[in-house]
Amino acid sequence: MDTFIEQGWNIIAYDSRAHGESGGRYPSYGYFEKHDLMAVEDWTMKRFPQTGRLGIFGESMGASTVLQFAPMSQHAAFLILDSPYSDLAELCRTRLAWAGVPGLLITPVLLLANLYIRAAAGFSLGDVSPRRDLAKITLPIIFFHGNDDEQIPTAMSVSMYNEHRDKALTRLALFDLALHSRSIVVDKKRYLTGLWSFLWELELAERRQADV
Repeated sequence: MDTFIEQGWNIIAYDSRAHGESGGRYPSYGYFEKHDLMAVEDWTMKRFPQTGRLGIFGESMGASTVLQFAPMSQHAAFLILDSPYSDLAELCRTRLAWAGVPGLLITPVLLLANLYIRAAAGFSLGDVSPRRDLAKITLPIIFFHGNDDEQIPTAMSVSMYNEHRDKALTRLALFDLALHSRSIVVDKKRYLTGLWSFLWELELAERRQADV
């Protein structure tokens, strides 16, 4: 947040459900969290009515929550997504394979897990597909992802970038040697340069459009 505050931005930050000081027993990987984020947006616009638009920044599950929230938003102007997953079922399948679970067992394991998730948390793996929600939006987006991410495949950000880049201003920055959500730690200067270059491009595009 420091870099935004230094540039004069206002920040609204909160703990996601089942994180930090927020309540909740289970995270839902964006399924319920997108409604929590909508409540934050609604509160923000009522508390600060002079705010015209919002930029939404999310990391890991937060980034994928932002994608699921975006089609519902009336005020989001752009998205900053660090290390998002594109589909929860696909991610679970990949993580099981990385863990060495034999291929023949992966589908039965996921079926059993899905039954438990439905009963305990009220959603299913198939309910969480940020890629599906990405197809519904035309907002400018910048993706950040580490090439050595050990939790979420880098290819998920790459594929979503490719799917979105013809619809709106879209940028992708990949970082060698960066583990999950560690791109800014590996090369903070390049990370922030990419971030502010994206926002400057967005501002220039909006100025040109206003002049038409």
